[in-house]
Amino acid sequence: MMEYSHLIEDILKKVNHLKMHRRYESPRHGRGMKHGGKGHGFILAYLYYNGDKVQPSELGHKMDVSTPRVTAILNEMEDQGLIRRSISPENRRNIYVTLSDKGRKLFLEKLSRQRENIQLLLDRLDESDIQALIRILDVLDNIMSEHDWTL
Repeated sequence: MMEYSHLIEDILKKVNHLKMHRRYESPRHGRGMKHGGKGHGFILAYLYYNGDKVQPSELGHKMDVSTPRVTAILNEMEDQGLIRRSISPENRRNIYVTLSDKGRKLFLEKLSRQRENIQLLLDRLDESDIQALIRILDVLDNIMSEHDWTL
């Protein structure tokens, strides 16, 4: 088995970034959100990659779900100890959402499983196929970003 840690990290980052283009169980798209659904994973990933000052409205926009839906998801996640909400010291009308230690740990465990799966994939590809995969992921990301397409 070859060591592909640098490529695994590159692919993992690109795949997770592509996932951010997905729309999740939005009533606007005719799907219902289940408890602990994909919205939770999206929020964990988004908070992990985008830091401490994420507002619920930003999450709703990225997920293409209503404000009440985001609030419901965040309430569930807060009850599970995965996130924390805090009031902005600069503007008390703003609420920020951050990962809790438990949420960060859960997301890092998920990343670890993803790394293992990508390693299994890369073990079956040759170097030129791996480079082609990375190039295609970049192209998909660029196209989706330019056109606001979703997966």
